[in-house]
Amino acid sequence: MPIDGTQGKSQAELVQFRSENKELPRDHHRPSNAAPAKADEDCVQVSAKAQEILRVKELVDSLPDVRIDRVNELSKAIDAGTYHPSAEELASALIDKHMIDKIG
Repeated sequence: MPIDGTQGKSQAELVQFRSENKELPRDHHRPSNAAPAKADEDCVQVSAKAQEILRVKELVDSLPDVRIDRVNELSKAIDAGTYHPSAEELASALIDKHMIDKIG
């Protein structure tokens, strides 16, 4: 079913209309629940859930990539010859790293 005012126009052409603040064709209809747009004003509304996700992402991003205290602790144990991880710990670490590399 064609949408009024969009027949024969590519998506790029329709987006260009909006990005250049040009008027849409006269037969273009705004949804009944849409607020009237002002020509000189852009508006973006972000849901509360999206704001919470952004806040959590910023908190995670603020954490250091390396836990230097843990690195120093392990480095000292390795140098002292007291670091002896079990085969299970090594296997688990290898699997975890492989899974993270595959996902990321």
